[in-house]
Amino acid sequence: MNKYSPEDILLAREKRAELIENLHNTTPFPIVVLRVNYPGNSKDNEVARGIYEEMKAELIKRLRGAATHELGGAEGPILIMNCKAEAHLIKLSCIELEENHYLGRCVDIDVYDKGQCLSRSLMGMEPRRCFICDNYAHLCVRSRAHSLKQVESYLALRLQEYRRGEGHDNKSRPL
Repeated sequence: MNKYSPEDILLAREKRAELIENLHNTTPFPIVVLRVNYPGNSKDNEVARGIYEEMKAELIKRLRGAATHELGGAEGPILIMNCKAEAHLIKLSCIELEENHYLGRCVDIDVYDKGQCLSRSLMGMEPRRCFICDNYAHLCVRSRAHSLKQVESYLALRLQEYRRGEGHDNKSRPL
């Protein structure tokens, strides 16, 4: 497991933002970004990669034919896809995946259309809920309501349960 500095994470975010911007300048299609909600400075680890691989496979099934780019490092594993479908339909499918897949709450799936990130509020939906206490996730993150250990334990347990066969009743609905 690699431990990165906060500066490393900021540089990785800038690199990701630059890649997304370059894709926007070279393709008219929406862009989908998959990231694991892993806390702290050690985002590139076995649990994060395990969750990433499971959700990447599910997302690729849903968004058939999309061009993909993968990043790794300080932000952990990241999948960036160009998708030849309507952005709002992609976002609805991604929200459904985040809400209903056993590992869905462990990831963020952002959809960008013409340089704008489509938020849940733009889609007329409530913000995401915290996977530990069910409060609004952004409030828990901002207030650090849960310890690093709590969040890491939740993610590890969720992946372990999924690998044991729990939560495999999800049906993939391709666009």
